[in-house]
Amino acid sequence: MTAAVVLALVVTADVARGARLPRRALALLVALAVAAVGVTLVVGLGAHVVTVVVGALVAGAWATLMPHAGSVDDGVPAAPPRAWPAAALAAVLVVAALVPGPVPAGPLVDAWARTVPGREGVPVAVALAVVVVLVGLTRTANIVTRAALARARRLPDGDAAALPDGDAAPLQAFRRPTGWRLTVRGRDLASVSAVEAQPVPGPVMRGGRYIGPLERVLVLVLALAGAFPVIAAVLAAKGVVRFPEISADRARGTKAEEFLVGSLVSWACAGAGVLLVRVCGLG
Repeated sequence: MTAAVVLALVVTADVARGARLPRRALALLVALAVAAVGVTLVVGLGAHVVTVVVGALVAGAWATLMPHAGSVDDGVPAAPPRAWPAAALAAVLVVAALVPGPVPAGPLVDAWARTVPGREGVPVAVALAVVVVLVGLTRTANIVTRAALARARRLPDGDAAALPDGDAAPLQAFRRPTGWRLTVRGRDLASVSAVEAQPVPGPVMRGGRYIGPLERVLVLVLALAGAFPVIAAVLAAKGVVRFPEISADRARGTKAEEFLVGSLVSWACAGAGVLLVRVCGLG
């Protein structure tokens, strides 16, 4: 249960800093939310005070090191995308999973024992892990995936210096031709020009921000239910749906890489959540 306690505090920090507040007010809100959840874990579940304190420190470091778009712009430049804090958090959770936790005891444990899953023998540690992972897959996993995509989109400093015209060179290198011209002995015989596609009127869909969390939650639920063939079908269907968009980007070829990076990181977060629930079930 130790890993679930640490992750609960990290997820709490991510949920709290999703509020649109100035940086100082947002930092205060994050601190109060982490403190409230920490006290609840100690009093309600009997978690070790040392574990909660360490988890609060990890949550504070995570909120500081991982950029998030929750705070209102107050003139402070945004932090560059980082991927190493996610790897560090994963290492901390692995170590925490190896640390034996106390026997759960408290009002929340007694309340869980009176529920149907509790009477069926489902440990309260598993219930805590499921709740924490579900929330984490909708908030923390989004931050990790966005950081990985932003890191992958960045041009290495050496490459930028070697190209002419600064940042405009990569765009020019991948610019698609707008037409073709047939010339014989310096005389133009024919030309073909591309016609820009006109936008189709209609509602603008903004469901992209919900697809990732829904996909991760679906993978978690199906994995806990043992429906692994269904998971394979869902992941394959995602590739089929995105294929027209990927195939249309033949000039630059970045859509395929972006799809792979985002999907693999997203699936890795879902798989890590399933593993955490399984570990908590082992006691």
